[in-house]
Amino acid sequence: MMNNLRARFPRAVPSCLTAVLFLAGLAGADTVTVAVGDNIQSAVNANPGTTVFVLEQGTHRLQSVEPKSGNTFIGEYGAIMSGARVLEDWQQDGGRWYHDGQTQENPEGSGCTDDYPACIYPEDLFMDNEFLKQVLSLGAVGPGTWYFDYANDRVYMGDDPGEHTMEIGVTMHAFHSESAENVTIRNLVVEKYAVRSQFGAIQYDPGSGSGWQDKPGGWIVEDCELRYNHGAAVYLTGICKIAGCYVHHNGQIGIKVRGGLTVNLATQDAHPEYFSPHSLLGSGSLVHGNEICYNGYQGYSGGWEAGGTKFMWTDSLVIRSNYAHHNHGSGLWCDLSNVHVLYEGNLAEHNTHQGIFHEVSDTAVIRCNVCRDGGTYEWPRWLYNGQLSVSASRNVEVYNNVVEVHESYGNGIAIINQPFRYDPDQDGFHSEWTDRGIYAMAYNIYVHDNHITHDGNSGANGVVCDGGEAQRNHFWANNEILFDRNAYHVPSDAGVFWQWNGG
Repeated sequence: MMNNLRARFPRAVPSCLTAVLFLAGLAGADTVTVAVGDNIQSAVNANPGTTVFVLEQGTHRLQSVEPKSGNTFIGEYGAIMSGARVLEDWQQDGGRWYHDGQTQENPEGSGCTDDYPACIYPEDLFMDNEFLKQVLSLGAVGPGTWYFDYANDRVYMGDDPGEHTMEIGVTMHAFHSESAENVTIRNLVVEKYAVRSQFGAIQYDPGSGSGWQDKPGGWIVEDCELRYNHGAAVYLTGICKIAGCYVHHNGQIGIKVRGGLTVNLATQDAHPEYFSPHSLLGSGSLVHGNEICYNGYQGYSGGWEAGGTKFMWTDSLVIRSNYAHHNHGSGLWCDLSNVHVLYEGNLAEHNTHQGIFHEVSDTAVIRCNVCRDGGTYEWPRWLYNGQLSVSASRNVEVYNNVVEVHESYGNGIAIINQPFRYDPDQDGFHSEWTDRGIYAMAYNIYVHDNHITHDGNSGANGVVCDGGEAQRNHFWANNEILFDRNAYHVPSDAGVFWQWNGG
């Protein structure tokens, strides 16, 4: 599959040559070659943090690595890290087939839709590299589905495994650490890790204890293919770089990045109508040149945390030249206290929710992106599912973007005010429509020089507001939102292509 990655990013150096050039640049570092079947963790434990580990071509199964600070991991062309076990010798039981000896039981997650209640379980069953749908009872097993009898260490499926390649997720993380900084992962395929929702197959997360905001991270994930992992493909905290990767068919989400948060309460007390973040870690993170697609299809709610990406509590994040498409959820999504974000040169299309979504955050520039044909999910509330949406955020400039709305679904450029309350005692934001606490508000947003095309008479652009009457009145009197010099291309005057204050 890595050759597909190169086809999608023709400007990138071919991955096998990249590894050679990178190793040449690390001539002074210790290099250890890891053969298929070798224990990667044992090699890490036996060598210093400056070591470069080269994983040989082939499938390195059921490996989970806790690196040291400064470690680098590079795959030879065709090197795969898989969290799955191959299952052979299935037994038939009437119209079902079963396999014993499955003792794995990783922590459960959350966030499932009603149609996929079993997505809480991170172990997936694959037939020829395709997810089968897990069900909650043996009686529900039929074609295309399977059931894990955890109590008896047995899995059942409703299709004849026959000559198919059957694999089941076992191992939780490929790479994980709470403390190692400046770790680099290049030119690897990472697949089929049984990681629960909101956690990553590749993960750096120092937790939420005292001092976690002060750890810079410094992880780099480049030129990798990240696929078929149950939760997130990659979840990094602090400053990071994720570039040139093909991130696809992950169960919950493709990329997740978290910075750190300290609230400037003095500023908020002076201006309780909007949220003002201050002193955030994660400055300068870069997400560049990735293809992010077909993520979120294991039944997670796109409004909760599913789809292409989600970024939280970052400062000076750059999201540039990514192709986010066909994700079940939003394509490129900043949610909760991101400041100084640049979205530039991205293509977001065919996502079920928003293409680009800047939510409950501050200070962003969204320019020179193409957002089109998203919003297939039937969201019942006003301007959600915009190709480009800004919600409950302030100090945002949106310009020189090309937006195209499908003839049957989705909206164009949407500004939404949701009066979220930040409650320091609860360590988070809560959408309670009360007069208590501190609110995030859509404020000082300049939308100009964009080209917006509606292929049919559906969809709209503009500004809407939620909340109580007093909050709505305050918003419409103080929002400082301006749409200017935008070009609207519509097929007729039969549609309602604009909303502002309910009109």
